Amino acid sequence: MASLTTTLLFLAAAVTPALGFCGGRTHLDVREEGAETVPVATFGYMGSGGPVLWHHLSPANAICATGSNQSPINMVQGSFTLVPASDLNVTLPATVAEGAEFENLGSTIEVVMEGLGGTLELEGESYELLQFHFHHPSEHVNNGVSMPMEMHMVFSRETQLAVIGVYIDLVDSVPSSPLRRQVQNGTSTASTMLETIFSSIEGIAEPGSTTKTAAFSMTELSDLLATSEFQRYSGSLTTPPCSEGVAWSVPTQKLLLSRETFLKREIFDHKMASFLERASTNSRVQLAATAIVSGAFVAGAILGYQKLQEEERVNKLKSSIPSLIDDNKALRKLDSFGGASKADKEDLRNEMLARRAQAGDYDDELILEQLARNRVFLTPDGLDKLRSAFVVVVGCGGVGSHCTAALARSGVSRIRLVDFDQVTLSSLNRHAVATLADVGIPKVQCLQRRLLAVAPWVRFDLRQEKFWDQAADRLLAPWGDDKRKPDFVVDAIDNIDTKVALLKYCHDHGLPVISAMGAGCKSDPTRIIVGDIGTSTEDGLSRSTRRRLKLLGVTKGIPTVYSTEKTGEGKAELLPLPEDEFQKGQVGDLGVLPDFRVRILPVLGTMPAVFGYTVANHVILSITGYPHDYLPAKGREKMYEGLLASVQGGEEKALRHQTGGDPSISVGLKTPITTGDIAFLTEEIYKGRSAITGLTTRLILTRWRKPTSSIMIRIGEGDSEQKSSNLKLTDLVLMTKEEGTRHDKLVLRGDQQPEDVYDAAVVAKVEAAIKEIALYEKYR
Repeated sequence: MASLTTTLLFLAAAVTPALGFCGGRTHLDVREEGAETVPVATFGYMGSGGPVLWHHLSPANAICATGSNQSPINMVQGSFTLVPASDLNVTLPATVAEGAEFENLGSTIEVVMEGLGGTLELEGESYELLQFHFHHPSEHVNNGVSMPMEMHMVFSRETQLAVIGVYIDLVDSVPSSPLRRQVQNGTSTASTMLETIFSSIEGIAEPGSTTKTAAFSMTELSDLLATSEFQRYSGSLTTPPCSEGVAWSVPTQKLLLSRETFLKREIFDHKMASFLERASTNSRVQLAATAIVSGAFVAGAILGYQKLQEEERVNKLKSSIPSLIDDNKALRKLDSFGGASKADKEDLRNEMLARRAQAGDYDDELILEQLARNRVFLTPDGLDKLRSAFVVVVGCGGVGSHCTAALARSGVSRIRLVDFDQVTLSSLNRHAVATLADVGIPKVQCLQRRLLAVAPWVRFDLRQEKFWDQAADRLLAPWGDDKRKPDFVVDAIDNIDTKVALLKYCHDHGLPVISAMGAGCKSDPTRIIVGDIGTSTEDGLSRSTRRRLKLLGVTKGIPTVYSTEKTGEGKAELLPLPEDEFQKGQVGDLGVLPDFRVRILPVLGTMPAVFGYTVANHVILSITGYPHDYLPAKGREKMYEGLLASVQGGEEKALRHQTGGDPSISVGLKTPITTGDIAFLTEEIYKGRSAITGLTTRLILTRWRKPTSSIMIRIGEGDSEQKSSNLKLTDLVLMTKEEGTRHDKLVLRGDQQPEDVYDAAVVAKVEAAIKEIALYEKYR
């Protein structure tokens, strides 16, 4: 590993300044006909030629300092528009039979494609492919993640430029056949096109030199561009003159390059030889270079090193998974980003069964038998509603995966899954269905793969992307021949911005939605409740979401699942990872970048499951019309304390009434009632409503009947005397404060019985509640 580290650090040092000239061979790069050498870049990424001084190199570079749409960018939601492959019509030659010109520009290596037939149809305009060149590491950052390389395909139409930036990831394998496809999930072979091109690198050892590549096929690249979605935005060239108005399109699929080829230093050593030589002989440039490039130098080296190190760790783990195949060979080869190379026999059987079931070739009686318990509970009509329902689950991690599993098992037959992320090792403590063999594949794919084995008739619509407001119309669009709108949307997102965007959209468009709040740092499943967004005061994620929604005009009407559990001494909380944790082993899976200090949100694996099943329960009851009258939840703990105080005050008042009004008699009186008892009576017995009128505000607990004997129990004498009330749970009834005042006057201090004050229905209701309390009081 030490030698690998050394190699990568050298590679990073050589390549970090070497970002390509995107304008090569365009109207910005007019070259002399018949020239034997190619022009070498005069700009750099260090010292006096570095980015902060590009605008001083030439007046034509002024926009490098003043531009407002400069590339590259971090490809996060809101920075691009996601479009289908059909929006771009790319035509490439199937084979470049005679090879192509391969040039060392001193700042990058470039393959010349001018006149070879490559075209791009974009927004009604036709562009010609002039060249493609390479960057290490990738110029664009994919939602905070840098790829080892990026290829830029430069298309031109007069003075207009369009660039397709294709990420390049690393794999162990080298292609065995020239046309083998490698980008889709399910394969992991290096690109024959890239391997062929880079095999000619020795021919352009010196900056300014040129050679000819061997013949290479572009079929795999054409297939990628014809099937991938694209992240589109308007940006600029990434090098001087930094011209803006460039139409950028970045496909969501990647090309792959073998690690063996990537680690051949010659590819990058040669193309930067002259630049490094010039820098090494100029002390001023050396000093400036150290200051300016140190951040990029270290970042590039560490990103490349971390990526390989993480990939190696995950591959080692996966290679140890026992085989389920008869010949005892490996189940499949996986990498940390590309997914499985092929499905195992069980997967294939499940997929075949699912295709039959979804085509109608599956006995409906078998489905009804599998759903028999739900059918009895929900009624046949309710189950029919559930089976025809369409539910969208946004976020397929711990909460979302358990919710999805419950929905599929319960009968929902159309489920759209939206999540950009992949299964990681750290996901396995809380994910509903993921196994070690699923590490590295998209979470949406993992759920479909595992749940088809349980409910093959369920249709899944997989959307491996991050939800954001500009994609809401598409991600929440109707589905199926009947254009059915979502019957319910599940918000299982843990990001404030996207959560607010989703809830706002559903609120404005009348889509039923339920939002799961924070399961992190929670440990008490009895504190998880369903309540309106306006009542969730104790949950941090809910509180932040609620405040943001209020600013957007949404104050209520969104059911949420949240916990009333409070933080306390000894409980988990968000903290930096202690240094000693790094000494125990690898912790890279806890953060975005492996081996960096991270802040993590502790999650007890059981709690996301409770949240997820609570969400699914709400969705199922809502769709089927099953009664669900949730308790109002606002200020429950404070309410319990207030009710306990009302009980204490009522007992003291009753004792003074029994003893002729002596105020000293009630001093020190203890009442054998706890907040747990209060919660039980209020929530479980009286459902948070007055037993008299059903009102839910200004509630108190008071005695139902007037005591016939002294309520005080005395033990001991003098200073050691203990005074307590003989109050039992069966003595208490819930009513409003105003009703309690009247009840105290007429019953507790008057001569009337409850039967004289209330009608028969109220009395019967209270007596039935008292009997129910008696059944449970023995468990106190």
